[in-house]
Amino acid sequence: MMAMAGRDRKLTDTFIGTGGFNPQNIAEINEIDSRFQLVDKITEMSSNSEAFVHDAPATLRKRMTDRDVSPEYVERFLAQGLPSFHIDLTSKFAVSIENRSKGREILTRLKADWGAWEYDDEYNVVRFRNDETRKTYNALNSEIDRLADHARKATRDLIEAQRNNGGLANLAESKRHPARDASPVYSFKNK
Repeated sequence: MMAMAGRDRKLTDTFIGTGGFNPQNIAEINEIDSRFQLVDKITEMSSNSEAFVHDAPATLRKRMTDRDVSPEYVERFLAQGLPSFHIDLTSKFAVSIENRSKGREILTRLKADWGAWEYDDEYNVVRFRNDETRKTYNALNSEIDRLADHARKATRDLIEAQRNNGGLANLAESKRHPARDASPVYSFKNK
């Protein structure tokens, strides 16, 4: 999971470095296509992370059970330690998906209206020759701003869930089956 998150972050940083959904430094129409390609790569990488998180409860239950962790401990662990963290992380993914979708709409609009807009460096705004395009662009940007606020809240909630689930350590009074070794129940590797 950490490797997936690292690759997601690297691609996202590359995308942001190109200007992301901001048209400020788009000089050629093919630069929009390059940004679409980066968004597609980010989406593909993120879908792998999203699938991992979605499957986490079932995967943890199976792996803990396979390691002879007592059923009571497994259920307590999953009930106390995972729900809010899992819900908050899932919420964060949902915001990211919606953000990429709205961003793609911006790129689509900029490409479709190539030549009907320009970036004004002096005022740091996009100038449109068509009111309809301007309204659509502004509405999409407002939606992305709303999503950014939601993403910040989702991140704060996720951090809070991680803090609160520090109580997971309290579960570590080891309810493992006595016949098994004492390796930590939280360590598992993708096979």
